[in-house]
Amino acid sequence: MMRSLGILSLLLAAGLVLSSAAVGDDRPQVEVLFTNLDANRDGKLNQDEFLKIADRFKEPQKAREKLTNVYQKIDPQNQGITRVQFRQFLETHRKKSAATP
Repeated sequence: MMRSLGILSLLLAAGLVLSSAAVGDDRPQVEVLFTNLDANRDGKLNQDEFLKIADRFKEPQKAREKLTNVYQKIDPQNQGITRVQFRQFLETHRKKSAATP
């Protein structure tokens, strides 16, 4: 459970770093994060694009390892994470962390 919270924190922090405006509704932040990560603009995040999040943290190799596990859970067939899957993943983990005291 703590691992999931750490991963969520990592992703949300990346969203805030990459986003230029803080808004009450974080959907724009998620959209900005997704767009910035989608380097080839195909509407999906391949594993390399997704792992770029790790480059923004003190321990990028450790973050990369955790994010590799996350990517494999979201996209086990390695077809690319869609914008919808990315948003759903963040929302699911946000709800779990809010429910945890």
